[in-house]
Amino acid sequence: MLLVRGALRATAAISGLLLVYGIHYTMEGVIIGLPLSTTRELATSTLSMLPWMLLFCSGFDDFATLAKRQWVFWSGSFLLLLFVYYYDRNTSGLTKAVMPLLACIGAVIPHVFRRVSLLYTICSVLAGTCGIVVLYFVFQAFLLPKSSFANGAIALVIVTFALTSLGAGILSVYIPSRASA
Repeated sequence: MLLVRGALRATAAISGLLLVYGIHYTMEGVIIGLPLSTTRELATSTLSMLPWMLLFCSGFDDFATLAKRQWVFWSGSFLLLLFVYYYDRNTSGLTKAVMPLLACIGAVIPHVFRRVSLLYTICSVLAGTCGIVVLYFVFQAFLLPKSSFANGAIALVIVTFALTSLGAGILSVYIPSRASA
């Protein structure tokens, strides 16, 4: 069950990140941003990425626990760091360089300090709650005759996020973490 929970957490995080970066990509031509100080931009973008990083790292924490190999967790964290560096196109220079690293460090803390590993469970439950909300709107879009998704790929990512985050949230409640087991 750790394998399933880890896979659901990692898939929910990646599909959520794809949705977040997809929204930024579609709005690149729209001027909506207000000028922010560098510190405020760094703090805002780091805090907005931290839940996704926590969700992904919690999945790889499950994989590392199952495999009994720490390199599994660290390789997953490194892959996520590369993923965020690759997709981060909408921030300024300092934020682009530092934000992925700060968010990844924040997501690794519950793995290193097991006393705060409850953050992984909380993040999974919050993602599950978001999955319920997203599923509500997805079913509403399918039931209304005039509503539709932009394209099939976006619909697939939305439904993938909703189902995997809901599954991760449920399994996080019913399967104890390594710290409490």
